[in-house]
Amino acid sequence: MRRKRNLRILFAVAVSGMVFFTGCGLLPKEEEVLAPPLTPPKKQEYQTFDVTRKAITNSILGNGNLISTSENNVFVKDNGKRVKTVNVKFGDTVKKGDLLIQLESGVSEDDLEMEKLNLEKIQVNYDRAMAGTDEYGKKLADIDLKMEKLRLQKMEEQVAAARVTAPAGGRVIYVTSAKEGDTVEAYKTLITIADPNNLKVKYTPSGANNAKPGMKVELTYSTKTYEGTITQIPESGNYKGCILITSNTRIEGANIDDSIGINIIMQKKDDALVLPKSVIKSFSGTQSVEVLDGDKIVSMDVQTGIEADTEVEILSGLKEGQKVILR
Repeated sequence: MRRKRNLRILFAVAVSGMVFFTGCGLLPKEEEVLAPPLTPPKKQEYQTFDVTRKAITNSILGNGNLISTSENNVFVKDNGKRVKTVNVKFGDTVKKGDLLIQLESGVSEDDLEMEKLNLEKIQVNYDRAMAGTDEYGKKLADIDLKMEKLRLQKMEEQVAAARVTAPAGGRVIYVTSAKEGDTVEAYKTLITIADPNNLKVKYTPSGANNAKPGMKVELTYSTKTYEGTITQIPESGNYKGCILITSNTRIEGANIDDSIGINIIMQKKDDALVLPKSVIKSFSGTQSVEVLDGDKIVSMDVQTGIEADTEVEILSGLKEGQKVILR
């Protein structure tokens, strides 16, 4: 009985083993994990600028105004004169001798006419006395005539002095603000007349600059370009701090107060090594650029010269054709 039981147990163990090994054989095979394919790193690309030779200019750009090189300031020599009428306004064109301002003379037209008639009367008396034989009467007639002539002359001088006239023809560029009844000061400018045929350019710089007399200037008026020269940079007077420029040739169609473009040539070189200013690095007083040498980036010190708005001259450190990296 025990023997049969043991045989059953052995049979069950054998069957279980067979099932185990058979089951293992039925499981799927694990796939082999493959390594990813090797790809070479992408080559670094840089945006570069070739060092080139070209002209470079450092200049001051702006707009000036045309003014006259010949101006006449009109004034009176005596204090206490009162304005009667101002006969011109800003921008008027006048001729020599035109009446600009009429001052009060203290002599009316009627008074002047009466004095002229009185002179005629005395002249008649004088002529009659001279035809007679009374020497004493002749002497008195002569004195009366001389005195009347002096009185009339004085009145005419007063009238003439009250007429402020144009000393020369031109354009009125300044008029006093004085009006009827106002008293004017001696030697104070009342009217300024400018000669429109002799013009120069006045430019007021916005800040400090190194402009000097003798520097060349390009002038642009009505799409035409003219060559000019800085003639003055006054340190006092009406044009203190301004740059005065004279055109080498007549500017066609130009008038006083017209605007004109200016380009003051501070420095210029026709054949220079040039780079964009943006590629220059500055550190501790040293300037450098990055140059692409084959596949390598090399930092090179440079010395710069003329600076334009966006470009700079390279004096040393680089050669034409080298490729500078743009950042």
